[in-house]
Amino acid sequence: MAAIDFSVVVPTYNRQRALRRLLLALAKQQYPCERFEVVVVDDGGKEPLTNLEEEYRDRLQLKVVRYVHGGCGPARQAGADLAIGSYLVFTDDDCCPAPDWLARLAEAFEEFPIAPLAGAR
Repeated sequence: MAAIDFSVVVPTYNRQRALRRLLLALAKQQYPCERFEVVVVDDGGKEPLTNLEEEYRDRLQLKVVRYVHGGCGPARQAGADLAIGSYLVFTDDDCCPAPDWLARLAEAFEEFPIAPLAGAR
């Protein structure tokens, strides 16, 4: 099995529609899907996130975990604790990353392996 380069951590709270748009964008990344994982942390929302792992099984390495509602920070930490990638990447459920997002991050990390990187808002 290939090493996981990126763990994309996504906290979410009652925004399943936005989350699904994000997951579709992540499934369209121009980066090999076997080289990144997506860790979705359900921050105690009322909308169950059942079947997401099954739904995206052929497109993403997706983990969905439920966490007691505590806000974005603790949810991000919970996702980071489960991550197995060499690099942690955080995004929000209402974002829609460009198809070359992870590829560009990989290039940047190759040049600056220990630098914190941030994208545009």
